[in-house]
Amino acid sequence: MCSISSVEAEHPTARLERLENVSTDGFLVTYQQALNAGDRFALRFRLPGDDRPLNADVSVVYTNQNPFSRQATAGLRIEQIGEVDRARIRNFIVASSSGGTVRTVHSWIAQQGLSGSYHVSEPERVDRYFRMLASGGLLLHLTPAHGHEIRTGVVTALDTDQRTMSLSLSTGPPIEPQE
Repeated sequence: MCSISSVEAEHPTARLERLENVSTDGFLVTYQQALNAGDRFALRFRLPGDDRPLNADVSVVYTNQNPFSRQATAGLRIEQIGEVDRARIRNFIVASSSGGTVRTVHSWIAQQGLSGSYHVSEPERVDRYFRMLASGGLLLHLTPAHGHEIRTGVVTALDTDQRTMSLSLSTGPPIEPQE
């Protein structure tokens, strides 16, 4: 589950504790004191592992009071957010959810006694894939053999004779040759 606990709100009465069910359209927020459907306010928060703040204008869609505690929940809709911040949220969601999925796939492959690598060996398919790569501008999403995180990059150099390529990664640490 995607959860964020570093949250600040420019609201006169509510104290926000955490954001859950994070999406690029809104959040479920746990709060204390008072929020009302229709309230609009500025929200500032930080994604786990990232010190850069995100800013969004949100509105309260609904509230749900818990009669057994001082905490309540509310649905917040993002009314305005920068595209870079929206992309950061999207990447956070993918990173939060994909790690477990990738580990599950790797475990299943190991349990089946299969090789963890996908090999394309038919010459026609290899040639077709390299022609596609040579056309340029393709964004690749890779999971190294010994890793569980998705790394994204663009092909920067391609040797179709040797069938090798160089990548410029936009996410994650460099991929080591042994990976």
